[in-house]
Amino acid sequence: GPLKCNLGSQLCSDGSECVRTQHLCDGESDCRDGSDEENCQTTCNNDQFQCAHGRKCIGKDQVCDDMPQCQDGSDELGCVKQTDVCHHHCDNRSRCLPAKFLCDGEWDCLDGTDEANCDQFQCAHGRRCIERDQVCDGVPHCQDRSDELKCSRMMEGCDHQCDDMSRCIPETFLCDGEGDCQDGSDEANCVDKDCGPAEFKCTSGQCVSSVMRCDGHPDCWDQSDEESCTSGAKLCLPHQFQCSSQECLEPALVCNGFINCADGSDEGGSCQTTCTEDEKSGCSQSCYSTPQGTRCHCAAGYRLMEDGRTCVDVDECEGPDVCSHLCINSPGSYHCDCHPGYVMEANGHHCKIRGEPLLLTSIQTDLFLLGLRSGSLDVLSSAAKKAILSVDYDWEEQRVFWVTVDTDSIRWSSLDHKTTGTLIKGIRADSVAVDWLGRNLYWIDGVNSQIVAIRLKKNTVESLAHSVILDEDLDQPRSLALLPQKGLMFWTEIGNVVKIERAGMDGSERRAVVNSSLGWPGGVAVDAIAERVYWADERLGAIGSAMLDGNDIRILQTKETLNPFSLVVFNDMMYWTDAKKRVVRSARKVSGKNGHILLKRQRQPFGVKIIHPLLQTSVESPCAKKCSHMCVLAPGPRAVCKCPFGLLLAEDGLSC
Repeated sequence: GPLKCNLGSQLCSDGSECVRTQHLCDGESDCRDGSDEENCQTTCNNDQFQCAHGRKCIGKDQVCDDMPQCQDGSDELGCVKQTDVCHHHCDNRSRCLPAKFLCDGEWDCLDGTDEANCDQFQCAHGRRCIERDQVCDGVPHCQDRSDELKCSRMMEGCDHQCDDMSRCIPETFLCDGEGDCQDGSDEANCVDKDCGPAEFKCTSGQCVSSVMRCDGHPDCWDQSDEESCTSGAKLCLPHQFQCSSQECLEPALVCNGFINCADGSDEGGSCQTTCTEDEKSGCSQSCYSTPQGTRCHCAAGYRLMEDGRTCVDVDECEGPDVCSHLCINSPGSYHCDCHPGYVMEANGHHCKIRGEPLLLTSIQTDLFLLGLRSGSLDVLSSAAKKAILSVDYDWEEQRVFWVTVDTDSIRWSSLDHKTTGTLIKGIRADSVAVDWLGRNLYWIDGVNSQIVAIRLKKNTVESLAHSVILDEDLDQPRSLALLPQKGLMFWTEIGNVVKIERAGMDGSERRAVVNSSLGWPGGVAVDAIAERVYWADERLGAIGSAMLDGNDIRILQTKETLNPFSLVVFNDMMYWTDAKKRVVRSARKVSGKNGHILLKRQRQPFGVKIIHPLLQTSVESPCAKKCSHMCVLAPGPRAVCKCPFGLLLAEDGLSC
């Protein structure tokens, strides 16, 4: 019969092959008969931009968005950064947002004007808006899946039929707390499961993490986690007066003739005694009356020393997670700042990146790209025959690298969908990681217990071209993460002694950074902003993190983190795959709150990464020195020459 093309592809006129619709009229013939460049409109509509090369038209909102849609990149040429950064004024012109922040489902302006007048479909839950053509397209873009309700369709893989037999879902979707069937039958007759040992059971039966109990923010739907929270003394700010009934008052409200404390402990007593001139001059800032007598007082942002007279500055930046990026202390105050490429949000504490970040994940044999703001979903061609377990990408050459189960090669797919290829053959790889600064690719060979690297090249090479970075005292290395900015690599060890180790990317200065609080650490990731290492612990059902030197270990254990396989940390959020529940999740990296299911499929998700040009910013590489074969990064970072297997480095430190 005639060739059938997948969704998003079109048949060439001669019927011999399919090409992706985004390659039609792009100025390059992709069909052998050239039919993808025929019948192209010669001019674009008013709301479109015409690429310089070819006759491709793209939406004007895709021009100057840091993501080239034209093959020749002409949509990203001559972009005035001022318009990219400042597109929409709001909050009485006190803030200006990039165009990408408009109608993205998140309120960035206090007056809400960035989410007003969005001619889109509004999700039932929350304020997120999506394009009309994303409704009933088979892919849930709303967190509550309301864009896919009342849509009759069949799902691949079938265990439970619902909605008048118009829909069939797999077993893992049953009783998972998410309504996948319109008739609700997938969440009916569910046995009320007890909460885990690290969870608090809400009055409604919902389970939330124990650390969220009495933290000042309701996490139960019925807010029962914030009820009866009187145990333990409440801490007031250093400049405040604490009532006997635990409330905190500004000093001006004490001894003012009105009872403000529930028990009246802010009035009476010695309130009539006023500060003398000597007492006022003895206090470094000011003096005030209290029911217990006169006291020295410090302004907000200062605290009183033990001598009861001297005020010293409070360093708010020493507190945990005060600012999401940078905290700058000042006398009596502080302010937050963002790293380059980020914009401060209206709350003054959190930063938001310019341009849309993409989530890259492997779901069995497919590579998915999910827009974290637009909700757009794209599939890269992989031609994989077995499950893809590990992924990473190189922004400079626009390639995604991946390895499958029982593989003998490392393969790649281009982000423009046009090409796939093989980087190296004849090797064993379990986890891959791209060194975008030194231009190398690293991988773990779990069978031979090695960490190996090879130069990033366009053409396929044989296994002899690689260099062994580490092969001593490795038992069962499992997952690898790089921090090229510092010349460091981190890996998980799941053999006889479970631990997380780090070394220079040349194998030097090796040491264990975490060897306690571990069960079975599968995935590992590095947070370059907070300078922490994160790991997914499948045995403990938790996500752990520590400083890069192993200090300040934190374990986050919730109902959502029961089966983490692979993870990545980006800005304030962490993202992880759950191969058992078949979902990709996100939550705040510090608290585990604001949890969402980003993708839910019949097949299992494994690898996950976040793609954004800012994450691989091209700073000058130390690898400018002329190594005869391969240059790798050492701590610093600094450059070190390495030789392929079987060759030794000469005395000049450059030649093999």
